Amino acid sequence: MSTGKRPTRFKRFLAGKGFYAALALCLLVICGVALAAFSDSIGILKKKDTPTEPPKDQGVAEPITSVPDNRTTTTKVTTTAPTTAKTTVTPASVKPLFVLPGSNEVAKGFSDKTPVYSATMGDWRVHSGADFVGNEGMTVKAIADGTVRTVSEDTAMGETIVIDHGNGVQSKYCGVTAAVKVGDAVKAADAIGTLSGVPCESADGCHLHLEVTVNSTFADPVKTIGKEVKYREQK
Repeated sequence: MSTGKRPTRFKRFLAGKGFYAALALCLLVICGVALAAFSDSIGILKKKDTPTEPPKDQGVAEPITSVPDNRTTTTKVTTTAPTTAKTTVTPASVKPLFVLPGSNEVAKGFSDKTPVYSATMGDWRVHSGADFVGNEGMTVKAIADGTVRTVSEDTAMGETIVIDHGNGVQSKYCGVTAAVKVGDAVKAADAIGTLSGVPCESADGCHLHLEVTVNSTFADPVKTIGKEVKYREQK
């Protein structure tokens, strides 16, 4: 008979299932360590997400806004002006549309439809033109650009020249010895002849009897020319 002690029930349990018990104990330890590590990680994350209160002695900082830049930025833009040819025109180089046919003194003005007394004929009649004072042989000028339409002799008005200025405007020069012929183109102030006299107005002295018509209607020659004149005798 053996004299040794029998192993106790607990020892037999350990002897039979000791391996499994040790394994279970190791797993339990590992789980405990992992749980502790996970808890520490959660704590760290919570600390990061929690806003940190500013120190009480420093106060809360105001949000920073953009500060306007007071410096003035000057952008220099250089443009090139288009080159335009300029022509300087002096008053002396501008030719007027109408000019006086001779002197600026009028012996008898345009009477329109009102009769005036004729010293030569001894009656009252409409004066359809303006009489510019002059001397025999004085140069007579065209009052505007145009074309000579007629050159003729009239027993009452003497030699006459008619110039067409276009747009229905014509001028008639009475008592003029012509220096132009039909079809000639003339410019304002061109010489067209010389004074010779108006038979039906001989009592009024030597003068140019000038008539102007617009669309065959008589117009005041002085107003048509538009130049300042002086009247020897008022209408």
